[in-house]
Amino acid sequence: MRSALLLLLLLPLGLWAQQDSVPIGNVDTVAIPSVEVNAYSTPQPIETTTNAIAVIGSTQLESQANNTSFVSVVNQVPGVRMEERSPGSYRISMRGSLLRSPFGIRNVKFYLMSELPFTDASGNTYFNLFDYSGVNKIDLVKGPDASIFGANAGGVMVLYPNRNPKDTSLTIHLAGGSFGYAKEDIGYKKVWKKYSLQINQAYQRSDGYRRNSQMQRHFVQAIQQWQYRPKMHFTAYHLLANIHYETPGGLTKQQAEADPTAARAPTATLPGASQQQAGIYNTTTYHGFIHEWSIKKGLRHVVSAFGSFTDFKNPFITNYEIRKEYTLGTRTYIDWKPKTRKGNNLFSWTTGYEYLFTGTDFKNYDNLGGTRGALRVADELKAQQQFFFTKLSKTFYERVYVDASLSVNFFNYHFQNQHPVAAAQFEGIAFKPQLMPRLGINAHLLEHLWVRANVSRGYSPPTLAEIRPSTNVINTNLQAESGWNYELGLFYAHYGWRKPIFTIKPMVYYFQLKDAIVRREDGNGAEYFINAGGTKQIGLDVSTFINLTPKRGQWINELLFNSSYTYQHFKFDDYKVGNEDYDGNWLTGVPQHKVWAAMVFYFKKGLGIDFTYTFTSTIPLNDANEVYANSYHLLQARISYKLPIKKHEIELYLSGDNLLNQKYSLGNDINAFGGRYYNPAPTINFLGGVRVKI
Repeated sequence: MRSALLLLLLLPLGLWAQQDSVPIGNVDTVAIPSVEVNAYSTPQPIETTTNAIAVIGSTQLESQANNTSFVSVVNQVPGVRMEERSPGSYRISMRGSLLRSPFGIRNVKFYLMSELPFTDASGNTYFNLFDYSGVNKIDLVKGPDASIFGANAGGVMVLYPNRNPKDTSLTIHLAGGSFGYAKEDIGYKKVWKKYSLQINQAYQRSDGYRRNSQMQRHFVQAIQQWQYRPKMHFTAYHLLANIHYETPGGLTKQQAEADPTAARAPTATLPGASQQQAGIYNTTTYHGFIHEWSIKKGLRHVVSAFGSFTDFKNPFITNYEIRKEYTLGTRTYIDWKPKTRKGNNLFSWTTGYEYLFTGTDFKNYDNLGGTRGALRVADELKAQQQFFFTKLSKTFYERVYVDASLSVNFFNYHFQNQHPVAAAQFEGIAFKPQLMPRLGINAHLLEHLWVRANVSRGYSPPTLAEIRPSTNVINTNLQAESGWNYELGLFYAHYGWRKPIFTIKPMVYYFQLKDAIVRREDGNGAEYFINAGGTKQIGLDVSTFINLTPKRGQWINELLFNSSYTYQHFKFDDYKVGNEDYDGNWLTGVPQHKVWAAMVFYFKKGLGIDFTYTFTSTIPLNDANEVYANSYHLLQARISYKLPIKKHEIELYLSGDNLLNQKYSLGNDINAFGGRYYNPAPTINFLGGVRVKI
């Protein structure tokens, strides 16, 4: 098996290129210097960055074989794993951070347009609110970067809303496919002199492969931009989204083999998922505002503020939970880039502050077949997170780039029991202030070779959903995770007349996490969380790219081959739960090997064909390493045809997923009680659609 993995690594199979720019490889192998990273305060060429950053551009998002879900496109990035246990139920792991994510996303910090935090004050993110059509670009920072972005130990994702470069444009997309899938989305943009407005609307639904796995999402996004003075720019972002997805629940191995479409069955003491109409209802509104002032040449000030409200309902097997959540926050910084008389940058200095506050009103009722019954428990929790940060960047001899950054982080939460016994006042837990340093170096040693290294510290406190899980018991003993991360990598690019011809980007890292937060289940399937030792994580990420486009091809525009490989040697360290000692065991939920490979043909007559292959090795499903999910091979394909009509464009496409008809689980319930680990993924399925750009 390892020889096959090595062969795939050395024989890259490809992806696509950025249109109207220098071609790029996969989302983690970027042609230079056309791609910029915008995650930090100012745009930066990706070859000069000092840490592991991947960029998913608009062309990749549009051309992906299954361009209705973020799962496929995000999973192309080495070291990143995105799961979807059932339609709409997302989880994201950057370098193995799924231990504490039964659903939703934790331990990864999300931003919009790099200025607006989308993760709440306790570290929870509702990424599944976003429609695929509403995102134009994604920056992924792999590994902890708490020195600039605050509490995270897994990484950072920055989403850039869909922005059409045309002054006036209209895009209409319709799609349909297997298992009752249907989708429509519309994007419109209009520009007046100093003001622009862009609106994206989408609706998506699916019956799902399994019983009790229907999903539907309504999504509306609006962006307003106003250059009201020559040096002052104002941006307003608005989101209204509603998602409902049913949760079929995990199956045992025997149940999954007998009927993979089944939902969790009733037992002698508990009803099943369908009987209880188990699922998630989430309605969220989010409003953010960004003001940028270019004070003078090389000096600017940015301030942003936002607020969100979430109405969250979760009928579960054992209870019916209702949460009312609101979050407020602000982020501000000053960016200074003094220059010499010759116009060269002396250095870049950024310093600022971010504040987040989240209040949550928890109520748990009896679940009477999907209808809430008598009130059981009610609590109110508040989380507050703030940090000061500063970053200094300096270039030496126009070849050596150095970043040094530091933040001081504060986190606390307060809670008050309201039912069955009302507490007289709030009680609070304040965590010790945490210093998060980072130092990175990038050296341009040879014409085509860059070497980078960095060391950073990550920090991730428990979310409110972990402090008060579905057992309805507040755990005041739960501590924050933290750890040091060390990275060393290369970036090599060989150029010819069709830049670039070949690129390779390996990165090795070592991350040691302490006080790991781990999910557990009780006999009723209710979850709870504990701190249980730590982990030692040694990994390798590699991306490669080859451009084989003929120099004078008369029938083909591009022929691109690309691949990525992930190796994760992750083990528990000093890890004990009760009387059980798991020290030295493989990290639960993390495959050791992941291979991604793709090949794309773009023909001159508007025809495009691409193939994508993914291999995932076996995955340990419990901390004792007694049960493993089988390895699996996924094959996707897409064929598209573009019809240019004057200045407009019509694209027709047909795609297929899981063409090898593999039996696998894209998202396992780790450490599940009763062996209910498996969430079978769909069998072979197809999708077709039409996109019109005016």
